[in-house]
Amino acid sequence: MAVPMLLPKISTILIGVILLLPFAVTFLKMILKDGPDPSTQAEFERMSKEMRADLDQIATRNGSIMRSIAIYEGVTIHPSLALVWQLSPRRWAGAVGLSLVFLLLAIVVFSATNFKPAFSDFYANVPDQASNEVDLAVPADRLSQLLAQIDNTDNIDRSVEARQLLEEEAQMNWLPRLHQILETPGDFYIRESVAPAVIRLEGMAALPRLIDALRLGFDEGMDCDSLQFDVTRLIESDPQAALAVLLPMADSSVPGDRADAAWLLGFVHAKVPPEVFIRLAKDDIPEVRRAACGSLASLQGHEQAFQMLISCLDDTDENVRISAISSLGSFGDKRALPLLEQLVLRSSERVRPIVDYAISALKNR
Repeated sequence: MAVPMLLPKISTILIGVILLLPFAVTFLKMILKDGPDPSTQAEFERMSKEMRADLDQIATRNGSIMRSIAIYEGVTIHPSLALVWQLSPRRWAGAVGLSLVFLLLAIVVFSATNFKPAFSDFYANVPDQASNEVDLAVPADRLSQLLAQIDNTDNIDRSVEARQLLEEEAQMNWLPRLHQILETPGDFYIRESVAPAVIRLEGMAALPRLIDALRLGFDEGMDCDSLQFDVTRLIESDPQAALAVLLPMADSSVPGDRADAAWLLGFVHAKVPPEVFIRLAKDDIPEVRRAACGSLASLQGHEQAFQMLISCLDDTDENVRISAISSLGSFGDKRALPLLEQLVLRSSERVRPIVDYAISALKNR
């Protein structure tokens, strides 16, 4: 696992070397090949002769040992050498330039080894085993890696890609954790993201758990569009299997179960006896009646369904009335027009736009 992190570091250093190498060669040539001009060379030779004469006098007085120490083949540390450098600015420029090249190379090496490359997202959550330190922020397993990438909504493309990979790679031993996520309040985005993976692993058996996750999202004030789509797609994929789950819910003593059954059965209404929706539209709980009215819109041409919607226009709950009005517009029976036109004048500001929509939908059929 250390190789992926090592490759970009080595690549960065090599790129730096390749870019700086021409400059290094140029500056090195300036140092090695650019000697003094003729006048400077003549001055150098004159001062060297004076130096040799002085050294010969020293050697005469102190012996040849001092001379051999002081000079070796005419090259020694002497002011004349400094003069050569002073009178050769290109050499100085070469020396300074070469120093800057080494400095830039050191910066490149330091940056490559101490900072993540610009494309480090490609290696997200991959531990660098070249280091002896353990990065506690790096997830230990594939599921955790994908969840971390999904949760990183600063990179939405990466998040969406991780959602797809989660569905494709999901394993049965992931289910306990995926179930826990579906049941945990707070992060609806993560809940919605794991739903396709749970569906792939469990099929219709996941439906009750997904419905509970929907309720949780609605309680938190979310629209849960993505999760609703996944649930309805699951129901439509196998209506008979869905009915085995939803019809018992329609007879449940729990109002929430009946309400969920009322609207979800609408997606497989062709397989459901109309009497189920009519019975739910008479339920004691307004939320159940409202959901049932929404599903009755699918029973076009069914006289009992039409009459039930008409009776719901006088329901004591405004949300039920709104659902009935909207469903009449979709139902398509123009016998509802006179009643809807009468509602225009006595409806509240919240209800009036929905009445206008229903009237327009019926007139345009």
